[in-house]
Amino acid sequence: MKKNALKATIINIFIDGTQPFKHLKFMSKKLELNISIDVGGTNTRLQFEITQNGKQIETSQIFKTRIDSKQKLQKFIRNSINEQKQLPDRCTIGFAGIVLNKNEVNLTRWQDRTKITLQDLYNCGLPKDRTLMVNDMELAGYGFLSLEKSEYKFTKLYEPPVKVKTEPDHLRSVLLAPGTGFGTTGVIMGRTKSGVKYYEVIPSEIQHITVSALDKKHEELVNRMKNKLKLTNLPSWEDFVSGSGLELTYQGLIELFYSKMKPEELSAEQIAEKALKDEICREALDIFYRCSGKLAQAIALFFRPFNGIYLCGTSTSKNAEFIKQSGFVGELQKSTDRAAILKLFPVYIIEDEDINIKGGLWACRNILG
Repeated sequence: MKKNALKATIINIFIDGTQPFKHLKFMSKKLELNISIDVGGTNTRLQFEITQNGKQIETSQIFKTRIDSKQKLQKFIRNSINEQKQLPDRCTIGFAGIVLNKNEVNLTRWQDRTKITLQDLYNCGLPKDRTLMVNDMELAGYGFLSLEKSEYKFTKLYEPPVKVKTEPDHLRSVLLAPGTGFGTTGVIMGRTKSGVKYYEVIPSEIQHITVSALDKKHEELVNRMKNKLKLTNLPSWEDFVSGSGLELTYQGLIELFYSKMKPEELSAEQIAEKALKDEICREALDIFYRCSGKLAQAIALFFRPFNGIYLCGTSTSKNAEFIKQSGFVGELQKSTDRAAILKLFPVYIIEDEDINIKGGLWACRNILG
């Protein structure tokens, strides 16, 4: 169906053979189709929405599939669009990798370290000049802006004893997504002197700097990881705050400190699931979140996020109860000279697992619109 088919009186848009949108009556006001795609190292998610005059009026279910190559991604996008019988008007697509000039990305966890360009996306049906290509943590930043606007209730992890009077015209926040990998970003919300609202999402790669040991025990784990990964330099923070990092931490604890115990072959997901009951799993996951907290300190001292430090992502949602009793906040605030200011930043958990997808749709309406 061509774009001008939107003028039809009644249309039934299908996501797949069984999950149609509701019947929508197209009167004089134009209805448009947006698409949000979140491309991860393992899983890719996609959602459609219909908007009227820039406002969301209908959304599809979220579709999720495992993808590890450009060909599979293109096929997934092409098939999803074909099911609509309607070309999308806008698309925001985020990738778990560095996106250069909003035009290309290398997905290092995929087969052959796949390079994907904006033209590759146009070739599978995404709208030319109305497709926004971003880093996945930019999606999270836009999702945060969407949640803020909808007055979403964030879960409090730490509240300062003294509330700082912040500048309402220049609010700064930091988002961290510790999970399969470690994502970081900053968000600025403000208002100009003339009253115009503005925002900026600033993706970060600070998680790839060299890790520093939290204590003597962690130092031994750092050296073991360096040897296991055959690294020239010390591991990065993301080497610890990742699925593979959690597994190596668990294995290292048994080998170095619990050698009398029979080691188990546990995946990162299994370690996290057992963390509230099993001593070694609990210690491994605590190191994972302590490392997250220490890196959050570095970002916070630079960014001064008086509007809050926010933990987000699927792993955060699943591990919310553990995080509340973990050493995350302790490591965040542990500083000889700057503990006082670090204790002025509130800390929250975002338990909405769809933050990235919501961010993509928000960007369609507010950036591409």
